[in-house]
Amino acid sequence: MAPTNEKFGDVLRLVQNGIYERFQRDPLVVNFDPRQLKISIEMGHGTEFLTFTIAAKDFEQRSARDIAEGVLHGYGDAQKETDLLRYAKHEFPTADSVSLAPEGAYDPEVFRVVLELKFSGARVLCRFTRELWDHTANFAALQAHMERYRWRDTVNRATTPVTLGETGWIDEASDEAAFEKVVEFVREDPRLHEIDVTFEPGNFRLHISGQKPPWQFRVPVDRLRQGNLPALALYIVDRWAEWRERLRR
Repeated sequence: MAPTNEKFGDVLRLVQNGIYERFQRDPLVVNFDPRQLKISIEMGHGTEFLTFTIAAKDFEQRSARDIAEGVLHGYGDAQKETDLLRYAKHEFPTADSVSLAPEGAYDPEVFRVVLELKFSGARVLCRFTRELWDHTANFAALQAHMERYRWRDTVNRATTPVTLGETGWIDEASDEAAFEKVVEFVREDPRLHEIDVTFEPGNFRLHISGQKPPWQFRVPVDRLRQGNLPALALYIVDRWAEWRERLRR
C-alpha cells in the first residue's frame, strides 16, 4: 500500500472509532475514496450522507489524528444542526417553515447557527452564539440549556431577532452600549494618538488603522459582560501593539 493510502487508512480507522465512541453509532463509513481523499458518513436515515473532502495540502501537512478530529468535529456539528431542526419543528408544528438561515446572512464569528421560523408571513430569527454552540458537546446539552431558558416561550413571543448565549438570552442593546464604551477607552490610549479606530457595532468588531489592511479584533460578548471595560480596552491595545511590533521585525 502506498504511503498516501496507508495514511488515509489510518484516518478512516480513527473516524470509524470516533463515530462509535463519541456518537454511539455503528462505525460505518461509506463511499470513501483514497484517490480523492473523500469520506462520507451516513447521517442516520440511510439515504443522507455527509461528505468530507480533505485538501491535499492539509493531508500532507497534518497528522492522521488531526484530520480525523476535523472530520469528527464536522460530523458532530452537522448532527447537532439536524437535531436542532427536528426539535424546533416538534416545538412549533404549526409553523409554515423551520430552517437554518444561510451562513452568508450573519457573521459566523458571532453566531454559529441561526434558525428561521415562519408563521403566516411573520418571520422569527433565533440566533445561537458561537460560544454556546462550541461549548455544548451535543444536542442533548444544547436542548437542556434551551429549556432552562424557556426557549419555546421566548421564540413564541419574539417580534425581533433573539439571541441565546451561554448565560441566557442576550440583551443586545446593553452589549452594544458596552462595546461602544470599550471603543471610547481604546481611542483614549496614548499609543493610538493620530491613529483611526473604527468599529462595527452589530459584529462587536473594531479596526485600528496604521497598516493596510487595518488590524481587526472581535470583542467576545462574555468579556463585555464581565465589566471592567478599561482593562478590556487596555488588553485590546496591547494585542494591537504586539501585532504591530511583529510586522516591524
